[in-house]
Amino acid sequence: MSEEIQVASSERWDDVVAVMGENGAYGGCWCMFWRQDNQEIHSQTASDNRAALQRLVTSERPVGLLLYRDGRPAGWCQVAPRPDFWRLFHTRGLDLENPGDASVWSITCVYVARGARGKGAAGQLVQAAVEYAAQQGASVIEAYPVVDPGTDRKTQLSSGTVGMFSSAGFTTVSPPTGRRVLMRRLPDSRVAG
Repeated sequence: MSEEIQVASSERWDDVVAVMGENGAYGGCWCMFWRQDNQEIHSQTASDNRAALQRLVTSERPVGLLLYRDGRPAGWCQVAPRPDFWRLFHTRGLDLENPGDASVWSITCVYVARGARGKGAAGQLVQAAVEYAAQQGASVIEAYPVVDPGTDRKTQLSSGTVGMFSSAGFTTVSPPTGRRVLMRRLPDSRVAG
């Protein structure tokens, strides 16, 4: 099986759609949740979210990465400078400092297409996101996984789990005070393996 990771770009938009499917990953989100305030979340349709993500991907700004298996798009990871994600600074328990610090990068979503799940794709995407952020000058990479993945809100699992990020060398910054926990990794950290 051949695998490669590519930066999402205008010529790869159709591959983003192929990974997320017609539902836009979960319920029409199209990976826009962390970028929107409450008013936007409640007023935007799935079509609005799709168009917004397409504008981002085709803008050539850092937005995310695609995993290909045997030439077919199989996974997506949203990774970009932390100031791009408004909601992070308004989420209970995260208590982030320096909202304008673009040297801090965030991994906010990891989504693997149905047929590619259970084969390590999410971990590969996280590792590739760390490397990509480092290449772009990130001083630190953050993640905000859920601490209770067994509950009925499965859509929130797109942010990953503590175990997934721990395996990729991330450490918990402080004990969780809400449903999510702040985890960080320096770009040059190596995972013992």
